[in-house]
Amino acid sequence: DRLAKADPGNAGWQRDLSVSFNKVGDVLVAQGNLPEALKTYRDSLAIRDRLAKADPGNAGWQRDLSVSFNKVGDVLVAQGNLPEALKTYRDSLAIADRLAKADPGNAGWQRDLSVSFNKVGDVLVAQGNLPEALKTYRDSLAIRDRLAKADPGNAGWQRDLATSHERLGDIYLQQKKREEARQAFEQALGVYELLMARNPGDVQSQVFSVVPRWRLASLDPLKGRDHLRIALSILKPLAETNRLDANRLKWIPQMEAQLANLEK
Repeated sequence: DRLAKADPGNAGWQRDLSVSFNKVGDVLVAQGNLPEALKTYRDSLAIRDRLAKADPGNAGWQRDLSVSFNKVGDVLVAQGNLPEALKTYRDSLAIADRLAKADPGNAGWQRDLSVSFNKVGDVLVAQGNLPEALKTYRDSLAIRDRLAKADPGNAGWQRDLATSHERLGDIYLQQKKREEARQAFEQALGVYELLMARNPGDVQSQVFSVVPRWRLASLDPLKGRDHLRIALSILKPLAETNRLDANRLKWIPQMEAQLANLEK
């Protein structure tokens, strides 16, 4: 802060200050202090907005601004302020879209755009606007499908693709489109199974694969028990070695109860 005030024209010092604001904001979020986090993120956003306006051709400043919009939007979502969050996410999306169009070969810009589409889609789902959310998720899926095909060995791109299929599946479930939902979750599971076949020690893909299996257990009665047994065989050893977070630990008794019902 002192450096930035001593030399306001030094863009590097200004950018450093914005990073510090964001790090403080991240801790405030982790502590549950959302009002103070929002103020801190907005202090960072103000700096990045000035930098981006002062040098519109600087892609780094533009991306920084997009990231700040997303951080502000995340807090607004946590506070339940969905209309303001949607506006903020769309501000981020507009920047990500410009960057992606300006450099179509930049996989990082493309991935940023897919993330922005998902954030907008998540708010639309929360607002009950399923048709618009579905369109937005499909825009994200199209990007992730291209990235995954262009670099099949990139496990991160593959997992991104799988989570996009899951998002579509969840919307189809809400729309009572069971067959479309089943196909979406099967596509997601297929991606995870391919990753696990390539790398049996890929714990992240193992854990992620539990979600589509759980959904399919309800959508495909013939294979429901098998899906639940496999999911439990993944989760239980991880729980025993303290490698599951609190939320996923809760899944185990829920799946066991569902499996018991299917076996009656």
